[in-house]
This record gives sequence, C-alpha cells and structure tokens, in this order.
Amino acid sequence: MSEGKKQLIEQAKARVEQMLEERIDETGMTLEEIEAVVESTTREVAAWITERLIEEQRPPDVNRAACPQCAALCKYKRRLETCVLTIHGPTQIRRRYHYCTACKAGFAPLDAALGLEPGREATRQMRAWQAKYGSGTAFAAVPELFQELRGITVSASTVERTTLAVGAQLRAAGRAWAAPAAVSGPQAPSPRLYLSLDGTMCPLRDEWRRDGSRGKLVCRYGEAKLGLVFQTGENDGLDTGVVRRGCVATMVDLDVFRPLVLELGRQWQLTQARELLVLGDGAVWIWLLATRYYAHAVQILDFWHMTEHLWNVARARHGKGTEAAQAWVRATQWDLKHDLTASFLQDLREWEPATEEAREVRRVELAYFEANAERMEYGTYLERGYMIGSGVMESGCRQLAAQRLDRAGMHWREESADAVLAIRAHLRSTGAPPLSQYA
Repeated sequence: MSEGKKQLIEQAKARVEQMLEERIDETGMTLEEIEAVVESTTREVAAWITERLIEEQRPPDVNRAACPQCAALCKYKRRLETCVLTIHGPTQIRRRYHYCTACKAGFAPLDAALGLEPGREATRQMRAWQAKYGSGTAFAAVPELFQELRGITVSASTVERTTLAVGAQLRAAGRAWAAPAAVSGPQAPSPRLYLSLDGTMCPLRDEWRRDGSRGKLVCRYGEAKLGLVFQTGENDGLDTGVVRRGCVATMVDLDVFRPLVLELGRQWQLTQARELLVLGDGAVWIWLLATRYYAHAVQILDFWHMTEHLWNVARARHGKGTEAAQAWVRATQWDLKHDLTASFLQDLREWEPATEEAREVRRVELAYFEANAERMEYGTYLERGYMIGSGVMESGCRQLAAQRLDRAGMHWREESADAVLAIRAHLRSTGAPPLSQYA
C-alpha cells in the first residue's frame, strides 16, 4: 500500500472518530437517534472521501499539456471550477484549462482522468437514478425522494430533462446485449418461449406552450405498442410463472415497432426456439408480423380477449346482464376448451338475430371468430401445458405504460412518452445492463 493511500485511510479514520465522539450520547440512544448519527456521519464522510479521491487523480500542474486529439503541447489558459452532482452530493471540481490552437478546442487534463464528459453536470450513476425514478413516478415527486433519502437537492425540471435524454439515448442504442440465461430455482425452466404483442392507449398532446404561442392545447390518444418475450417455469408439464423476460415498447408506429420486436427476437434467438408461442388479442398486425418472421410459431388467440367477444354475442343474443347470457358464455368457454370450435362457429352461423343491431354484432363477431378459428384450439393447447391467456402481457401493459403514462390529468408529447417507455421496458428486462451505461 502506498504512503498516500495509507495517509488517506488514516485521515478518514480520524475524521470518523472525531464525528462519533461528538455525536454519540454515552448515556443512551434510541434506535432513531442511532440511525440519525450513522446517516449524518456516512453522508459527510462519503462527501469528504469523494473530494479527496478527486484530488488524488489530479495530474501535475504544467504550463503545457498534450491535446487529447492531436497530441500537440498546448498552453495553460485559465482555471475552471465546475459543480458536479454525485450520488454523495454536489462537489466542486477545480482544474486547469488548456487551449489547442490547431484543433480550436479547449480541454482539461483532469476531465480525462475522471472520465468527465463535456457539459455533464452529474455523474452517470446520478443521471441513471434520476432517469429510473423519473420514469417511475411524477417528475415533481423525485426531488423530494432524493432530498429525503440522500440529502441531495435536484429540481423537477432537471429530473425531467435527464429522464428524457437517457430514454432517447437508450432508444438510439438499441438492444445490444445477449439474452440472459435461465435463472435457477425450484422449478426447471420450460424449453418453450412466448412472444406476446399488444397495444394500450395513452394520452398525448400536440406541440403546445403554456403561454399560448402555439395555439390551444390539443389532447388525443395514441397507442403504445408493447412486445414481450418470456420463459416460464415448468411443473408437471404445465407452464407456471415467468422466470425471465425481455421487453420493448414504443409510442411510434408499426414501422418503428417492428424492428424493435425483431431485435428482441434476435436477442432471444426466437427463430431457433424449439417451441415458440405467439399470444395476441386478434389484431391483424400481430398475426401478420408473427407469420412473416416466425412462421414456425404456434399462434394463440388470447382466451380472455376472445371471451370479451363472446360477451358481445351473449348480450346481443340473450340480453345484457341476464342469467341466460352468463350461462351461454360459460358453456361456450367449456366447448372451446374441449376443441369444439367448429360446432361453436356453426351455431353462430345459424343464429338469426331479430334486430338490425344484433345482426351487426353477429356479422362483426362471426368474422372475428372465423379469422381466428385456427388459433382457438384451446383444448390442445392446455393438453400441451401452454398458457392460453395473455395475463403476463396485460400486466406488462399496466406496469410499462398505464401506471406512468395514463394518470389523471396527464398528457404527453409523443417523444417524451416514448423515452419514458424505453426506460421502463429496459428496467423490466431480465439481465439488462445497468441504466448508467446509457446515462
């Protein structure tokens, strides 16, 4: 151990001893008082060590320093002082600034030693924390969280700006990491993979300013498209809970979403999967994408979305809220779980509604069921241990999109909502790299 390191450690010990001597009440302390002493001491020591270690990285002061771009020796111009926000609080960094006349750019040798990027006012980890919590709750709530837990002051506008910047960087970087290995546990992972695709509506707004310079506020809804690959545990031949997952989500159109899904599929090697199941709600774009890129997959119409369409028929056929409607839905569910799809469709074709409204329901729903008949072999799916419902995706829609984007009074610019979705999808993906890598 070097003398400098020994000296730093001894100074830290002495500092801690002095703080504890001043703060520990030898007559007795409650648990809350102990917590307060430990917390205040930890914060102060962490800030002091941070400052000392920064000073340790400082290169010798010289009048000329090599330019990092062209290696030319450049004259010292002035001393700079910048406040950088770290996870231990703000710290002032003072360094010598040189100017390269050949490159017409300035540089500070200490910046390179510390890995400081031009214009950054916070460390990567601090930015990652802002993005994580800013994507998880209202921007205005994050400053209070930082103040209470870390004693750090940061504004809501900074949290918002940082969150959107990290989300945009994450979106631009794509999914360049490998799919995670199956986690260990009491249940062996199933060899099959699921791909589930869905959409959920989120409140958006057109370009607008509070001062009215861009006209009235115009709000609308836009669809957040979500893709989820997951692997379940297996117990007695039946698929159980999710053991690993990969997520993508975007507010942009299908032309942008499709490459995200394909990259997710490449990461998880879906084209080489021994068994691949695609769960969807019946939207045509889902089946077109699955058929084109994953022709070997078994396509399954989500049982609960399908049941919503059964209820449309039941209400038109037997009346809204009637026992006859409930009994018909239950009986039809039983039939479909026993692969009696053909008889169900025949019964629907033979139904002769008495009203024009009911006839329209029959036309629409018959077309829906006929288009998806081959995806409704639920008895066969259950015998093979497959999941037939998209509960995992429905939960994903709530957790990825609705819980953050669709709160009371909210309306988002499309690019802002998309950046938040990128972060939330990243955080929900098993084995994703640390968010600080993109901050």
